[in-house]
Amino acid sequence: MKNISLFIVMALLFSCTPTEKETKAIDVISWENALKNDTSFLESIDIVPLETDNDILVKTPYLFQYIKAIDAFLLMDSRQIVYVFDGNGKHRSNSSSCIGEGPKEYSMAVDAEYNPYTNSIELYNVAGKGSIHCYDLHFHWKQTIKLNQEAGFTAGGKCERTHAGS
Repeated sequence: MKNISLFIVMALLFSCTPTEKETKAIDVISWENALKNDTSFLESIDIVPLETDNDILVKTPYLFQYIKAIDAFLLMDSRQIVYVFDGNGKHRSNSSSCIGEGPKEYSMAVDAEYNPYTNSIELYNVAGKGSIHCYDLHFHWKQTIKLNQEAGFTAGGKCERTHAGS
Protein backbone atom coordinates (compact mmCIF):
# COMPACT_ATOMS: atom_id res chain seq x y z
CA MET A 1 0.00 0.00 0.00
CA LYS A 2 2.90 2.28 0.87
CA ASN A 3 4.44 1.67 -2.58
CA ILE A 4 1.19 2.48 -4.37
CA SER A 5 0.80 5.74 -2.44
CA LEU A 6 4.38 6.70 -3.21
CA PHE A 7 3.85 5.89 -6.90
CA ILE A 8 0.70 8.06 -7.05
CA VAL A 9 2.47 11.00 -5.35
CA MET A 10 5.44 10.70 -7.73
CA ALA A 11 3.10 10.54 -10.75
CA LEU A 12 1.29 13.67 -9.60
CA LEU A 13 4.55 15.56 -9.06
CA PHE A 14 5.93 14.72 -12.48
CA SER A 15 2.67 15.39 -14.29
CA CYS A 16 2.44 18.90 -12.85
CA THR A 17 5.90 20.08 -13.92
CA PRO A 18 5.92 22.60 -16.78
CA THR A 19 7.24 21.49 -20.15
CA GLU A 20 9.17 23.65 -22.56
CA LYS A 21 7.32 24.58 -25.73
CA GLU A 22 9.13 24.77 -29.02
CA THR A 23 9.00 28.18 -30.63
CA LYS A 24 9.20 28.60 -34.36
CA ALA A 25 12.08 30.57 -35.73
CA ILE A 26 11.28 34.20 -36.41
CA ASP A 27 13.02 35.98 -39.24
CA VAL A 28 14.64 39.21 -38.18
CA ILE A 29 14.67 42.04 -40.71
CA SER A 30 16.93 45.00 -40.26
CA TRP A 31 15.44 48.51 -40.15
CA GLU A 32 17.35 49.49 -43.25
CA ASN A 33 15.75 46.70 -45.30
CA ALA A 34 12.30 47.30 -43.82
CA LEU A 35 12.39 51.01 -44.64
CA LYS A 36 13.79 50.52 -48.16
CA ASN A 37 11.24 51.54 -50.78
CA ASP A 38 12.04 49.03 -53.51
CA THR A 39 9.90 49.68 -56.57
CA SER A 40 12.22 48.06 -59.08
CA PHE A 41 9.61 45.36 -59.78
CA LEU A 42 7.41 48.06 -61.36
CA GLU A 43 9.85 48.30 -64.28
CA SER A 44 8.90 44.77 -65.38
CA ILE A 45 5.14 45.41 -65.53
CA ASP A 46 3.62 45.92 -68.96
CA ILE A 47 0.02 47.03 -69.43
CA VAL A 48 -1.64 45.42 -72.44
CA PRO A 49 -5.10 46.83 -73.20
CA LEU A 50 -7.42 44.15 -74.57
CA GLU A 51 -9.48 45.01 -77.64
CA THR A 52 -13.19 45.46 -77.02
CA ASP A 53 -16.17 46.41 -79.17
CA ASN A 54 -19.88 45.56 -79.24
CA ASP A 55 -19.12 41.91 -80.10
CA ILE A 56 -16.20 41.53 -77.69
CA LEU A 57 -17.40 42.43 -74.21
CA VAL A 58 -15.92 40.47 -71.32
CA LYS A 59 -18.10 40.12 -68.25
CA THR A 60 -16.37 39.47 -64.89
CA PRO A 61 -13.24 37.53 -65.87
CA TYR A 62 -12.30 34.68 -63.55
CA LEU A 63 -9.66 32.82 -65.56
CA PHE A 64 -6.72 34.58 -67.14
CA GLN A 65 -3.60 33.01 -68.62
CA TYR A 66 -0.71 34.23 -70.69
CA ILE A 67 0.45 31.49 -73.04
CA LYS A 68 4.05 32.19 -73.89
CA ALA A 69 4.30 29.44 -76.54
CA ILE A 70 1.81 31.25 -78.84
CA ASP A 71 2.15 34.77 -77.37
CA ALA A 72 -1.53 34.94 -76.51
CA PHE A 73 -3.86 35.64 -73.61
CA LEU A 74 -6.59 33.16 -72.72
CA LEU A 75 -9.48 34.60 -70.73
CA MET A 76 -12.75 33.08 -69.50
CA ASP A 77 -15.55 35.23 -68.12
CA SER A 78 -18.49 34.52 -65.82
CA ARG A 79 -20.70 33.60 -68.79
CA GLN A 80 -18.23 30.77 -69.57
CA ILE A 81 -17.13 32.37 -72.82
CA VAL A 82 -13.45 31.88 -73.59
CA TYR A 83 -11.55 34.65 -75.39
CA VAL A 84 -8.16 34.53 -77.12
CA PHE A 85 -6.18 37.75 -77.54
CA ASP A 86 -2.76 38.04 -79.14
CA GLY A 87 0.23 39.39 -77.21
CA ASN A 88 -0.66 42.96 -78.19
CA GLY A 89 -4.26 42.64 -76.93
CA LYS A 90 -5.91 42.25 -80.37
CA HIS A 91 -8.90 39.91 -80.31
CA ARG A 92 -8.29 36.65 -82.17
CA SER A 93 -11.39 34.59 -81.36
CA ASN A 94 -13.95 33.62 -78.75
CA SER A 95 -16.20 30.69 -77.96
CA SER A 96 -19.54 32.55 -77.89
CA SER A 97 -20.81 30.61 -80.91
CA CYS A 98 -19.81 27.28 -79.33
CA ILE A 99 -22.16 27.47 -76.35
CA GLY A 100 -25.23 25.28 -76.72
CA GLU A 101 -26.55 21.74 -76.61
CA GLY A 102 -25.31 20.54 -80.00
CA PRO A 103 -22.73 17.79 -80.58
CA LYS A 104 -19.93 20.30 -81.27
CA GLU A 105 -20.97 22.71 -78.51
CA TYR A 106 -20.51 22.90 -74.76
CA SER A 107 -23.25 23.73 -72.27
CA MET A 108 -20.98 24.48 -69.33
CA ALA A 109 -17.27 25.11 -68.89
CA VAL A 110 -15.55 25.42 -65.53
CA ASP A 111 -11.97 25.46 -66.76
CA ALA A 112 -10.08 26.20 -69.96
CA GLU A 113 -6.52 25.30 -70.83
CA TYR A 114 -4.24 25.55 -73.84
CA ASN A 115 -2.81 22.18 -74.91
CA PRO A 116 0.60 22.77 -76.54
CA TYR A 117 0.76 19.20 -77.89
CA THR A 118 -2.36 19.54 -80.01
CA ASN A 119 -2.29 23.36 -80.33
CA SER A 120 -5.87 23.46 -79.08
CA ILE A 121 -8.00 24.92 -76.33
CA GLU A 122 -9.64 22.38 -74.06
CA LEU A 123 -12.75 23.21 -72.04
CA TYR A 124 -13.77 21.05 -69.09
CA ASN A 125 -17.53 20.46 -68.84
CA VAL A 126 -18.79 18.93 -65.57
CA ALA A 127 -22.28 18.06 -66.86
CA GLY A 128 -23.08 14.36 -66.77
CA LYS A 129 -19.95 12.37 -66.01
CA GLY A 130 -17.84 15.16 -67.45
CA SER A 131 -16.24 15.80 -70.80
CA ILE A 132 -13.47 17.80 -72.40
CA HIS A 133 -14.35 19.81 -75.50
CA CYS A 134 -11.37 20.50 -77.76
CA TYR A 135 -11.29 23.43 -80.18
CA ASP A 136 -8.58 24.96 -82.34
CA LEU A 137 -7.46 28.52 -81.63
CA HIS A 138 -10.37 29.89 -83.71
CA PHE A 139 -12.91 27.71 -81.86
CA HIS A 140 -13.53 25.23 -84.64
CA TRP A 141 -14.51 21.95 -83.00
CA LYS A 142 -11.89 19.18 -83.04
CA GLN A 143 -13.26 16.53 -80.68
CA THR A 144 -15.14 15.83 -77.46
CA ILE A 145 -13.61 13.45 -74.94
CA LYS A 146 -16.11 11.74 -72.63
CA LEU A 147 -14.65 11.09 -69.21
CA ASN A 148 -15.22 7.69 -67.66
CA GLN A 149 -15.21 8.44 -63.94
CA GLU A 150 -15.92 6.02 -61.15
CA ALA A 151 -19.16 6.20 -59.18
CA GLY A 152 -19.20 8.93 -56.55
CA PHE A 153 -16.64 11.10 -58.32
CA THR A 154 -17.59 14.76 -58.37
CA ALA A 155 -15.70 17.67 -59.81
CA GLY A 156 -16.41 21.20 -60.74
CA GLY A 157 -16.86 24.57 -59.20
CA LYS A 158 -15.77 27.99 -60.18
CA CYS A 159 -12.14 28.21 -61.14
CA GLU A 160 -10.57 31.17 -59.40
CA ARG A 161 -6.99 31.34 -60.53
CA THR A 162 -4.72 33.55 -62.42
CA HIS A 163 -1.47 32.25 -63.71
CA ALA A 164 1.05 32.73 -66.43
CA GLY A 165 2.71 29.82 -68.07
CA SER A 166 2.62 27.11 -70.70
